[in-house]
Amino acid sequence: MSSAYIKRGDRLPTLVIQLTDGGEAFDLTGYTVQLKARDSAGDTVIDAAMSVVDAAEGTVSYAWQAADTETAGGLDLEIEATRTIDSLVRTFPDEGFLSVVITEDIPAA
Repeated sequence: MSSAYIKRGDRLPTLVIQLTDGGEAFDLTGYTVQLKARDSAGDTVIDAAMSVVDAAEGTVSYAWQAADTETAGGLDLEIEATRTIDSLVRTFPDEGFLSVVITEDIPAA
């Protein structure tokens, strides 16, 4: 699985992901969505709500917070979609993780 990259301290671009099931868009109508991320030490560093951009197309977004990108290194991400009617959870991706690498930047002088 390929990685997305963002420079340390950056908050753009916003993370935008389309959730799919068997290659088809996963309809998020009636779901809430949570982003979970862990660092290379296995510590959870993000556990935050995502915005549903287009429910029918399964598109979600997350606006990076300052603390999310302050340390260079790799992050494993997964997304939990919780059906509001019965609290059943579906986690994406089904296997492995999404990967984001926070790369070093040139510090201000």
